[in-house]
Amino acid sequence: MTLSPRCGGSSKSSNRKRKRQSTGDSRRFTVQNQSPPKPSRFPDSVLDCRLSTVDCRLLFVYGTLRRGFAHHKLLRRLRACYAGEATVQARLLDLGDFPGTLPSQDSRKRVVGELYRLPNPTRALVVLDHFEGYRPEEPASGLFLRAVTSAKCANSETEQAWIYWLNRRPARARLIPSGDYARKR
Repeated sequence: MTLSPRCGGSSKSSNRKRKRQSTGDSRRFTVQNQSPPKPSRFPDSVLDCRLSTVDCRLLFVYGTLRRGFAHHKLLRRLRACYAGEATVQARLLDLGDFPGTLPSQDSRKRVVGELYRLPNPTRALVVLDHFEGYRPEEPASGLFLRAVTSAKCANSETEQAWIYWLNRRPARARLIPSGDYARKR
């Protein structure tokens, strides 16, 4: 992935090194004490992860944290650097004032969003967890679940990034067929 110049840029060799670090050792991923999600709903690559066990500096956003939306200012305050557009294999749902997404087994289902590099992932994710209502000590209690997933960049490279998945499908959720919350407006 080629980063925008204001993020400091990155060479392909350092990207390959980061991929190996973030995906090479499955022991670095720790699932918290809870019953695992149904395999048909969450692919193996989607794991609820503790911050101390995952080396991931990218965040995938698909809703009101995107540029041009009301809550994007939160990413600016966290000094997150825009790294480019990307998609994830998922279904996008309209929940009224904001969207949510669920992983999809169908590779044709894609959610459009943006990748951001987090200069201090531990600090940023604590703030984002609070914003999203995610409580790592009680993951089943909130509407969202923070996890690492594969994001496909505009240049077809795949990066590992944090995402906030819906923990369950709310009763009044409506599918956004385009997979793009910006086109929903």
